[in-house]
Amino acid sequence: MDENDLWQYSLDVYDSTAAADACLALQDHFKANVNLLLYYTWIARRHGRTVDNELCARTERHIAPLVNDLLQPMRSIRRSIDKTSASPDLLQFRKNILNLELEAENIIQKRLFDLTPDLLDLTEPSDLSVRDRQKYNLAVYGEFLGTAFPDEHLEPFLDHC
Repeated sequence: MDENDLWQYSLDVYDSTAAADACLALQDHFKANVNLLLYYTWIARRHGRTVDNELCARTERHIAPLVNDLLQPMRSIRRSIDKTSASPDLLQFRKNILNLELEAENIIQKRLFDLTPDLLDLTEPSDLSVRDRQKYNLAVYGEFLGTAFPDEHLEPFLDHC
């Protein structure tokens, strides 16, 4: 595997405003982890694999300490600073936190990337098309979270995966 091509894939997908907006909607309304959304579509595209609930649980456990103890608190602080009424120094502080969030996302994705060889040993390649594998993986992830992601959010995201 290339040196963390998951990160480059994620940057490429997230470069689309439609995909980024869809990811944030899934995060905010359905408690989806954007890194896992990207990971499950990447593993479908890059490795031809589908996931199951056990794999979703394993990947989530693998990154949970970083997400819960590092990423979410930073995101909460950043979101508490109102972009429209904050002073210039607070806006700069908000921007600095956003940059730290991106660093944390990179670390999380490196952990996922490093876990991939183990996960590949647990799964078989799928004969489904790339898009169908990605949809399948996101449906399984939604089920794991106890929800079904609506097509209005999935389709714009998948269009750029």
